[in-house]
Amino acid sequence: MSAILLCRYMVCAIATALIVNTAPVYSKSSLVVKAEEALGKKQLEFALGYANMAVSANPRDAAAFAIRGKINFAREKFSEARSDFDKALALDPYFAKNFAVNELYQDRAQCYIEAKQLLLAERDLKAAISIYPSSTRYKLLGEVYSRLNKLNLAVESFTKSIQIAPNDVMSYKERGETYSQMRSFSKAVADFTKIIELHPNDSIGYKCRAKVYEQLGKTDLARKDHEKEQALYAKYE
Repeated sequence: MSAILLCRYMVCAIATALIVNTAPVYSKSSLVVKAEEALGKKQLEFALGYANMAVSANPRDAAAFAIRGKINFAREKFSEARSDFDKALALDPYFAKNFAVNELYQDRAQCYIEAKQLLLAERDLKAAISIYPSSTRYKLLGEVYSRLNKLNLAVESFTKSIQIAPNDVMSYKERGETYSQMRSFSKAVADFTKIIELHPNDSIGYKCRAKVYEQLGKTDLARKDHEKEQALYAKYE
């Protein structure tokens, strides 16, 4: 085979491989779009009706099951939501990978959290992070590790959440509380102080830091934080 023919053969082979390995492009049905719009407006019964019609119209539409799962989760029908997410992934394992922002694995993980199936939640959150490592996903994973009493892993996850979203108050709060559980009180104080720096007019940082000061026996500092907490609470009550 000549060098030119060999080169053409290699180009064709690479192109074919790219076509084979390229994930399909999805277009949402009008019913799925209407279900999403209704969900966005918190019109859950309308959303569910559209989602049910989408599933009936095309029982092999992964997007239809995915949006119905989101709607059922919003309705606090967690078992039904998980079943819909399972179906979406069974119909098309690549669906979540094509739609990184659709949060399919993250949504199913939250269903597992509600069912206290934390190891399955951990699995799905890791899958979600491998697709798109968002602050929310790391924070949820940290909460799962905290509930599993894997405190070092929890701190690691909350830290990654903070690295992505440096102003996320809840990540500092969760990490600070985890440090407190680990008796790393100086690190806990630093996290709660950071919350106060970010939101000086919110009582949450003062409340959390006061608890740590109490554990450290620093009663004067705890009292000052409690007074500030109560003043802010009364101001916005």
